[in-house]
Amino acid sequence: GNAVGSGLRQLGGAIGADNAHRQLNQQLHNLKYHLGVKVEKRGDVAPVDPKFRGGVPRDREGQPVPAYVSYSPDLEEYLSEFRHIDVLRLLRIHLDELFNIEELRAQQIIVNHFCA
Repeated sequence: GNAVGSGLRQLGGAIGADNAHRQLNQQLHNLKYHLGVKVEKRGDVAPVDPKFRGGVPRDREGQPVPAYVSYSPDLEEYLSEFRHIDVLRLLRIHLDELFNIEELRAQQIIVNHFCA
């Protein structure tokens, strides 16, 4: 699956039913939300520094260094699956659009809240 489809499943339909995929695409695009790039889709990076020999940049342990890009629908095939933190952030953004949390607190309708 692609990153958006995965994210939508993880959100559990929290942002709507029929047009949830479109809404999530639009929200990610508007936020310029950063998602990881799949290592296998990164390809070789040309050397720009004499200390770097090209290829996929790696840390001291030899693990690929994460790369992130702003979401764009045409990049979906390159994007990593949503992480749990991505789902929580997007859910929080969506809840903030639906509810004025500070006003709910001020009126003591809620005492505290968190996304988990």
